[in-house]
Amino acid sequence: MRQTGERARADAPYGIELSKSLDAYADDWMRARGGYCVHGAGAKAIWDFALDMFDRVIMHSHLEHEVDLMGVLKGVWRVLKPGAPAYVRVPNFGSVNRRVTGGKWCGFRYPDHVTYFTLDTLRDAAARVGFTVELVNRVGLPIDDNIKALLRKGSAPA
Repeated sequence: MRQTGERARADAPYGIELSKSLDAYADDWMRARGGYCVHGAGAKAIWDFALDMFDRVIMHSHLEHEVDLMGVLKGVWRVLKPGAPAYVRVPNFGSVNRRVTGGKWCGFRYPDHVTYFTLDTLRDAAARVGFTVELVNRVGLPIDDNIKALLRKGSAPA
């Protein structure tokens, strides 16, 4: 566990990697640039970072792989500074393409994808942790096969 008062260098990369071999590679690469990589599952490894350590977090094509969605979101909320955003990109279960193609939709990737999101379900999960959600898709949401959003850290729910 890192020290609670630790602060991230603004230009240094930090990450989490589940694969032991990829973690070793990523950690070497990140340490050479002033950061580091934590080995483990996202919902547990996120807690190795200090409270309010980061100005931003990127979860690009990550949340749909998580079996402990709320554990990850709670951990991300904890490591973000007040008001800081987490960028999220997840497959859009509510897309027109998913409804038209049914079981052949490109977003179905079992066993890799274990959680599926509509904008409403993403907003609900985020709100339960204390995030507000700002949609940032450039293409209209019903058309886009992905949801791209900023989860902004607000107050913790009561």
